[in-house]
Amino acid sequence: MYSSEAAKENFTSIQAPDWCLLRAGIVFEFDITPMLLTVFLALTGIPALMVVLSMVLPARVNRAINISVASLYIPVTVFNAVGESSNWAPFYGLSIGTEVVLLAFILRSAWTWPRTSSPSIRMNPYQHS
Repeated sequence: MYSSEAAKENFTSIQAPDWCLLRAGIVFEFDITPMLLTVFLALTGIPALMVVLSMVLPARVNRAINISVASLYIPVTVFNAVGESSNWAPFYGLSIGTEVVLLAFILRSAWTWPRTSSPSIRMNPYQHS
């Protein structure tokens, strides 16, 4: 039987070096500062902002922003796996792999969007021609 004590011990033994660095105020190679935390907040807030902007911006502006942000976000996402041990490969493969596939889909969709509206779509559905 696998006890919770064994699970705790296993978790802390895997994570111990990371906890020590965090307690020392270091994330990856960076000191934990207000600026670093602001960058982290921006990186997590940008996808939420993109969802909102995609609903309120005109298609032409939305297309340009989606192409720009997805192009910049793919390298940032891949960078998240740099320096990690092979023990974490399945986690990073799934999480980062999924994110990169979604970003590639967004990039491709934005790139191939029609630049003009279809003649069969009316701007006002209640207006009769």
